[in-house]
Formats: sequence, C-alpha cells, structure tokens
Amino acid sequence: MEKISELLNKDRLWERHECLSNFGLRKDGGVNRQALSIEDLNARKQILKWLEKTNIKVFIDDIANIFFRLEGIDKKSPPVLIGSHLDSQPSGGKYDGVFGVLSGIEIIQTLSEKKIIPEISIEVVSWMNEEGSRFAPGMMGSAVYTGARSLEKIKTIRDESGIDLETEITK
Repeated sequence: MEKISELLNKDRLWERHECLSNFGLRKDGGVNRQALSIEDLNARKQILKWLEKTNIKVFIDDIANIFFRLEGIDKKSPPVLIGSHLDSQPSGGKYDGVFGVLSGIEIIQTLSEKKIIPEISIEVVSWMNEEGSRFAPGMMGSAVYTGARSLEKIKTIRDESGIDLETEITK
C-alpha cells in the first residue's frame, strides 16, 4: 500500500491555501481574518463548499467549531481528532492555523476518494477563536469542547465594538 503522503493531492492543498489567504488578505501578504468576522465566515463557507459533494460528514457545535468526519470501520471508538483554526491575528500569516485544517481535510478527502476506510473515524476540526484577537481570551472553541470553559460564559464576551460572541455565532 502506498503511503498516504504519496496519495495526497498537493496541488489541491496548495490551491486551497492560496484561496483561503484571500479572505482577509493584507497588502503586505499577511492575513487579517479574525474570529467570526466576514472574512472568517467567508473562509468557513468556502471550506464547506469544497466538501459539499463528498461523503465527509460536516457538523458545527454550539461554539461554532466545525468538524469534518470520515467514518471509520470501528464505530465504537472515539475518533482521531486533527486540525487547528482559520482565524488569525490582525497581522497574521497565510499558513498559521489554516494549514492544520486544510492538511487534515486533504487527508480525509484523499482517503475518501481512494475508498480507503480508516480503522477508526477521523475528524478534522476548525476551532473557533483560537487566536483571541477579536474576542479575548483565545482558545475559546477548544476550551469549550474540552470543558475547560463554560459555553454560557463565553457567549457573553464582547469585542471592542461591543458585539457579543453569541450574536456572532448565530449569524
């Protein structure tokens, strides 16, 4: 059997990186894609569009983390969870966070296309507000997921414009 790294569509992965870097692209080549901003929401929509016609299951939890799941053979075991985040600092780079999400998606999409079923399910996650530049503190999505922070308390946090997180999540 070939190594998964040899099967990946590296051109597709690169094209997707370049595409997502346009959501919040700065003149200096960096990215400003803060959590739940229009740039972040458009990047999230783009990923969902790419996966529309696949057998990858997509779901969004109450804190707006996005999960992409490729079902495995063993339905009883918890999935392997890989990924990162799409949001950036105001002067972020094109690859920080987004590389973890896109490379994870490339792995499960390639497995799906090659009809390779993993032993256990694989989930790619895009955590909401890991950077914490718009809504402080950071790591909100992963903290709520792990139980380290309360969803109800997180929802009341406001950005500098006074917009609360709950309002932005329900957009």
